[in-house]
Amino acid sequence: MSFSLLGMGIGDASIEKVREGNRRYQEKKYEDAINKYKEALKINPLSAIAAFNMGVAKYKQGYYASAINDFNAVIAKKDW
Repeated sequence: MSFSLLGMGIGDASIEKVREGNRRYQEKKYEDAINKYKEALKINPLSAIAAFNMGVAKYKQGYYASAINDFNAVIAKKDW
């Protein structure tokens, strides 16, 4: 099932980008996944899920310092 972003709320658009990132991650396309999580964070900067998943994808790529920064950003988010 596909959805148009028209009529979707900001949260919905962000969630869809996270889902796309998750699909890329499952395909082991970590760079593509990171880019989708970045897109989600542009839509919703408070998305702890996007920040955490991006950290995991960066960790898989060996970007350890950047992954730690993403995990720290998740800890700093108090909306969840």
